[in-house]
Amino acid sequence: MTAPTVGRNSIPTLPFVCGLAIGLTALFWPMLWQGGGLVGGDIYSYFYPQKQFYAEALRAGELPLWNNRTGHGYPTVGESQTGVFYPFHLLYAVLDLNTAYNVIQLGHYALAFLWCWLLARRCGLAKLPSCLAAVVYTYGWLPTRMCVEWAALGAAWFPAALWCGESFLQTARRRYLVALSLVLGVQMLAGHFHLAFITQITLAAYLALRLFWLTDSVAPIILTQRPKVAAYCGIAILCGFGLAAIQLGPTWELKQQSQRATLGDEHDPGFGFIPWWYLGQLIQPWSYYAPGVSLDTPAGTSRTNSVEAHLYCGLIPLVLAGVGLFYLSHQADRRNRIWWLLGALSIVYATGSLIPVAKYLPGFGFFNGVGRYGIIFNLAIGLLAAEALQRLTGPLRTWTTFGIMLFVLVTATSDVWLVSRMVQHTFQVPKPPVRYLATSPIREELARSPVPVRLFSRGANLPNLLGVASTPVYLGIGPQAYFDPRFKMPEPLPYDTNPTPEQLDWLRRAGVTHILSFTSLDLGTWPATLLVATPDPFLNRAWGRGPNEAFFLYVLHESRGRVYWETAAPTATAQITVYRANSISIITDSATEGTLILTDLRWPGWQVQIDGRPAASLEADKSIGPYRAVPVPAGQHQVTWIYFPSSVWIGGIISAMTIVLLVIAAAAPRFSLLRSGLTGEAEMGPLGLEPRTNKL
Repeated sequence: MTAPTVGRNSIPTLPFVCGLAIGLTALFWPMLWQGGGLVGGDIYSYFYPQKQFYAEALRAGELPLWNNRTGHGYPTVGESQTGVFYPFHLLYAVLDLNTAYNVIQLGHYALAFLWCWLLARRCGLAKLPSCLAAVVYTYGWLPTRMCVEWAALGAAWFPAALWCGESFLQTARRRYLVALSLVLGVQMLAGHFHLAFITQITLAAYLALRLFWLTDSVAPIILTQRPKVAAYCGIAILCGFGLAAIQLGPTWELKQQSQRATLGDEHDPGFGFIPWWYLGQLIQPWSYYAPGVSLDTPAGTSRTNSVEAHLYCGLIPLVLAGVGLFYLSHQADRRNRIWWLLGALSIVYATGSLIPVAKYLPGFGFFNGVGRYGIIFNLAIGLLAAEALQRLTGPLRTWTTFGIMLFVLVTATSDVWLVSRMVQHTFQVPKPPVRYLATSPIREELARSPVPVRLFSRGANLPNLLGVASTPVYLGIGPQAYFDPRFKMPEPLPYDTNPTPEQLDWLRRAGVTHILSFTSLDLGTWPATLLVATPDPFLNRAWGRGPNEAFFLYVLHESRGRVYWETAAPTATAQITVYRANSISIITDSATEGTLILTDLRWPGWQVQIDGRPAASLEADKSIGPYRAVPVPAGQHQVTWIYFPSSVWIGGIISAMTIVLLVIAAAAPRFSLLRSGLTGEAEMGPLGLEPRTNKL
């Protein structure tokens, strides 16, 4: 890949590409630009409830380390997908939920496009071919995955990390290593980590191959000190982990006590694989995305679905990449071999063929969704197609070649736009349900409750948007108690049937105070009182029900609620006075000593005090279950639970120390590596955009 010749009076490149990156988001997601929103997938069942709780806590002046709305609570930072420390998520504190979500999603689409374009330019591709690479990467892989927030957030930083690595190899400038640490750290702070892990293993392989195999355009000074350079790169990657330690520490703590602690029914790394036969979607998408095409798998084998197994890069880019391989290989850049190798390996792994062995390897066994490795293939095909297009049109820049490149770019964009509409779990709507939350009569009724509400309802997590806790839960990685048969509600859950005595006992002991049903309950079986029966403009839209279909809200009798005396005087009282994300205060009064139970999940980091003095929590037993309990002396007392886990503050210290280290690295005198020789920065600008020359 050779650097393009650029005229002195050419249009400023970067502003134009930024405008194109933003404009493409309007092409693919026009309703989001017009104030609309998304429905379907995990939007309302996972991401909106998390982000609403996060936004409300920020506006209240609290950084939510614990989420007390989903079930009996879970560690917000540990679960990771809230992205508590991700800088872009501060927008939730100043914008409404729907607008902030749209801005962050579309902003990361634009970032993914821009970083991929910069990577292509750093590899020597011209402007329009670089745009083709960015379209293939961003809009071939991402739109189908709009149903999962982490896809755009993780994909935005994948090409950025490779750009930093390639820039360092070409220039030997340490600022690119510092930038690499920042990129890797920020990507992990966004949460979920799967695309971050894919980024890290791809980056490590790419740097090794560039240093020790295909060394074209690597700065001469680097080639003379390859072991030292490899060590510098390794340190930069480790610093990325150091920056994200405040997020990684709590997640590791949760992982050890979650359903992903071991392989099993609740955690299958082979989930989301791409069947070999389904790779035909690359050349005949209209057949594979047609109604009736089934991805069902035999019982006892890994499952998949059309979103996880989606892989498409566009017909024209695929043909161009093939032409480059079979007809232009003699004149192509030798670095293309790296992308062919990485692309081929990613396809093999995405099919799940290597999972029987790989699932026992560190990192590979932690994540579901093996088909996501297809993102490497999309990036590889984008770069290979762009390079082939540049070779085919020749070194001269004429109006004819410009027209050919523009035609290819527009056609490829139209192709991925059409295909992105064929496979979707999420859809744009002009009036998203969340806009009607303020007018929800169910929400208003629940707000009148004198005690903190825990709601039993179908649609796990979605009722959290009503401002209350709800059960059952939906968590990608969650405390093992939610998956342990000893603590789960006996199934099948009584949404449309009368409950068994065991289920009623579970509801009461779990502190469920209210029941939300699609139908009226049999009050001869259910010990409950109807509060309201009414359609709800928010819930009807969120659950796709007719506008006149009613919801039935009941209060459950004899529930022990959020706080309860297990053993105490019959006249004992306990009243919650403060109930926040990280702290709970309860005023108690009892004539005798007793055991106070808080029906929130017991978890490392929760410390209890009585009248300001540390107290000892009781260990789990049959009467306590997975909840918190403390013995309280007779008399009036203030019991306070405070959450500040050591994993957060230790991780925070590591992150702070890493920031100091990177500042020193950026400001200190140059490393000995850079004290001699021409680094190559004179030939290319700091972004790898233009040669530093005014010659045509």
